[in-house]
Amino acid sequence: MKKAFAVLLSAVFLFTLAAVPSLANSYRADDTPVTVTVRKADPSLVVKDGVIGDGEYERFDVDLDPNTSPLNRNFWSSDDIDDVETMLSTMEYYFSWDDVHGFNFAVRNKPVALKQIIPEGTGDPPEDGFNKNVAYTFIADLQPNLRILADTLLYYAVCKRTDTGAYQEGHYNQLGLKRNYNPTEGVDYVISYGDDGYSTIEWSVPFDNFVEDTPADGTVFYFSIGAQAGNSETAAGERCYAIALGDWSWLVGAKSSKNHVTGTLSSEMIVPTGNGGQNGGQNDGQGGDRDNQGGQQQVVIDTDKYEVKTDESGKEIIIDKTTGEEVDRSTLPVAARTGDPMVVMAAVAAVSAAGAFMIRRKKRS
Repeated sequence: MKKAFAVLLSAVFLFTLAAVPSLANSYRADDTPVTVTVRKADPSLVVKDGVIGDGEYERFDVDLDPNTSPLNRNFWSSDDIDDVETMLSTMEYYFSWDDVHGFNFAVRNKPVALKQIIPEGTGDPPEDGFNKNVAYTFIADLQPNLRILADTLLYYAVCKRTDTGAYQEGHYNQLGLKRNYNPTEGVDYVISYGDDGYSTIEWSVPFDNFVEDTPADGTVFYFSIGAQAGNSETAAGERCYAIALGDWSWLVGAKSSKNHVTGTLSSEMIVPTGNGGQNGGQNDGQGGDRDNQGGQQQVVIDTDKYEVKTDESGKEIIIDKTTGEEVDRSTLPVAARTGDPMVVMAAVAAVSAAGAFMIRRKKRS
């Protein structure tokens, strides 16, 4: 059954909606900031092929219940709420890092009526056409709660046209530490649109764009990842929505970093499960318990007992700290790890550029 409730919030915008296109409304059930421990991967396993491979990342489990999820849901109008919550139940996040590629992440989700066909606008920031066509965004800050227009914001967005397969890119205030970040499709990122209706992005961002020092165990950084679905055929259309792990998805609130994800690097190595890739049949789009399907759970080596090294050829070598001898990884006892637990709250928040508005949502049992 449907239940109507009124919500009133205020939002501080960097620019007006007339000057900068943006998603009009937003809400999240849990406003608690998210933390992620990012473990190290064998760089030889990090491949941009649109497949979430075994040992390439560690899956991060996040609450997908629409009544308690910390994921931010953005939408042009209340007509898109059902679509955004349908996509919410399919969201999957994967993270790793390595000394070759930098910060690696993958997002897999099933949008409703995905049409990424609107031509890209021009200028900085991209025009409205690209805003409604963007499939994924990555935002990184040097530290949380920086002043507006601080020069440490890296903001990048990409999409892949569903009609031609061509990539489109855009950025806003791209002033990362390196200041010349120019990722290449197929090398730094790839987007895959599967026959099963799922969209998958794999993306690696060098740390020198948003981390001051050489990344190492314990390095802390801040980021947000947005997954947006557009189902309009023209820039004048108003059917698009997004889900963000962290703050927003597109430009608005980009500097309101209190909800950016806090990432902490760990030198613990992600160990392949031996069950092959993680991309096949792991999610039927209906939510529920998916942790043990398709080899999704990653495992890590007990670093108190073993040391992981890499030889000149890039081959992984595992040393028993007690005996000093090399051991076969397949013989090691390992512990399952699925990511950091999330703190959930029952409070519901909503943001509207226009002020108060009514949202109709389906009551979940």
